[in-house]
Amino acid sequence: MDVAAEKAEAAVSAAMSAGKLAPALKDWAIAYASRDPQGFAAWAKAAPVIVAADKDAHSVASAASTDAGLTEEDRIACQLLGMSEAEFAAHKQEIARA
Repeated sequence: MDVAAEKAEAAVSAAMSAGKLAPALKDWAIAYASRDPQGFAAWAKAAPVIVAADKDAHSVASAASTDAGLTEEDRIACQLLGMSEAEFAAHKQEIARA
């Protein structure tokens, strides 16, 4: 394995360990990091956490919460429903108590 391939593999492993890359995208990521290391580094820096770090591939990072206790998915639902995050959080707490 040449140096560029090793660096690409290391960058992809780091992104996966940080939860920013699902294991299913490993081949794509290695190809991207091999072709454009700086572009992949910029992508990895800006990418949100989508997989719980150090967990299996099916553990989606719903645990990435906001101050209101909302996940990223909850915030998207707020936008789609036209609700404020505070309203959504209050409703979510009501449901949890029920």
